[in-house]
Amino acid sequence: MKSIQTDVLPRIEEALRAAAEVLNSFANNVVNVQFKKGDDPVTEVDTKADKGLTSAVARTLGFHLSSSNSVQE
Repeated sequence: MKSIQTDVLPRIEEALRAAAEVLNSFANNVVNVQFKKGDDPVTEVDTKADKGLTSAVARTLGFHLSSSNSVQE
């Protein structure tokens, strides 16, 4: 029987690689900044990395993450 660690670690690594790809796509670029409720900034990078990571975690690990990186409308 596989241990949980040997089963989960490759899936976590896959999720982190997906988020890294998103972050690398913004290297050396100007990014848009919006504000959450109040004066709390959130960048385009924050939003896209968050979406990429939460999607990858849901896909690879089978559960959903809650995030604070959303802009209040």
